[in-house]
Amino acid sequence: MIRPMPAIEIRDLTVRSGPYPVVEKLTLDIDEGETVAISGPLPLARILLHTLSGLVAPFSGSVLIYHQPPRQALFRGLVQLIEGPQSSFVLPSTPVVLLWNLFPTPPIPAHQTLIFCPPFIDHSRMNIVNINKWIRLKEP
Repeated sequence: MIRPMPAIEIRDLTVRSGPYPVVEKLTLDIDEGETVAISGPLPLARILLHTLSGLVAPFSGSVLIYHQPPRQALFRGLVQLIEGPQSSFVLPSTPVVLLWNLFPTPPIPAHQTLIFCPPFIDHSRMNIVNINKWIRLKEP
């Protein structure tokens, strides 16, 4: 079986909120079409999503989106950050979508890579979305 191309490659990523680590030395490949959920406080998830989208530089480590730095991928239309809450939305057609404080309710195309932070603690509500991986944040 052929392994899908990684949409996002995270290597030894450390992201901080002031002196507090949000994630430390995170290494993760996120394949094309995978859905990843972030577990942790919404403000910290927002910092991580801003780092993955290229809006904020990491403390250390690297992120590549389709073999490009996040800011370059953002400018080329390969990634889009959507910040909620919103009552309704349509997922953009970009290959990588980052959602903050917004639960993905529309159908997610099989080729689209999604990273989101659910705006609620009751994870039983997420059984309508096939989650491939979790990123758990450190709490200060």
